[in-house]
Order: sequence, then C-alpha cells, then structure tokens
Amino acid sequence: MTPLKLFISHSRQDAVCAREIYDGLKAEGFDPWLDVESIPGGGEWKLLVAQAVRESHVVLVLLSQRSVTRDGFLQREIHMALEMWQEKAPGRIYLLPVRLDDCRKHERLAHLNWIDLFGNGGWARLVSQLRAMSDLANAVSG
Repeated sequence: MTPLKLFISHSRQDAVCAREIYDGLKAEGFDPWLDVESIPGGGEWKLLVAQAVRESHVVLVLLSQRSVTRDGFLQREIHMALEMWQEKAPGRIYLLPVRLDDCRKHERLAHLNWIDLFGNGGWARLVSQLRAMSDLANAVSG
C-alpha cells in the first residue's frame, strides 16, 4: 500500500502549526512534504517546491488569520496547486483548504469545502478524509 503524498503549503507565520501537522500526518502513516523537512541543504527550493506540488496526491493549504491575506510564496503555491488541479479529473479532490483558526476564507479557494482544525473533531475529520482518499488511490492503482 503506497502512502498518500501530501504537500503542506503554509505561510512562515504558521510554521509551528505546519510542523505539528507534518509530524501528526507522518505518525498516521501518510507521506507529508514540508519544506524544512524535505528540501536538503543547498537544494533549489523553488524547483523542489514545484516538483513536490506536481507529485503530490493532495495539497493541503494551511490558512490562518496571520496568513490568509499576506503576500508571499504561499500565494504562489496556491496558484501552482490551482493550475495542477485543472489537469485532474472532474470531481477529484486535490486541493484541500485547512483553516488553523477562524480566519476568513481565501478568495481563490472559496469555491472549495474547508476543513477547520480549530473546532472539535477537526483533526479526526482531516485524517478520516485523507484515509478515504488513500484507500481510493490505492484501489485505483492496485
């Protein structure tokens, strides 16, 4: 069984939360990608980020009150993921917005359903959805 590859997109302001989510997803048996863990010293980070977005089964976009309206590389990662999503089959979940707190929804992602980690059962809901997606991906490829 191949673990689901997950790209974790986040703003520097949410680096601590991103690390906790990375560790939790890894402990749950997924294959998460996080810049500080996955880019080797001396690696061309822009190239490696683009490659990881392309190769991931799912892109988790972590958003918070600190990041939702900020300029920066997070916005570029969202654009990359939206572009890759256009190549996916209709109805396929590839881009998953995850709110870390009660922030407003990101304008470019407002058409997608969100998972709120800050509410009761948020983590369980995220893991459950990712497990179902993993089972589906393995059934299709196996």
